[in-house]
Amino acid sequence: MDNKKEFEEPKNAAVGAIVDRTAYIQPHWTKQVDEKQMEYGFDYGKQCSYAILIDKVSRRILSWRYVSEPQLCWRHWPTA
Repeated sequence: MDNKKEFEEPKNAAVGAIVDRTAYIQPHWTKQVDEKQMEYGFDYGKQCSYAILIDKVSRRILSWRYVSEPQLCWRHWPTA
């Protein structure tokens, strides 16, 4: 499996899950998107950042996105 796929698959699999039951419960930063949604941000290494979007009522993960350039995240991601 390549680094990009290894980086993205767990995040894609978490979409729809309740955030409190995942590994994404301790973000490095948070941002209120609007009155219904919150963004949890994570930093991996010095250059990689990504965020997950959470519904504030259901606490479900709605989506995720790269904050930094994507290749900065998977370039150093460990492969199995």
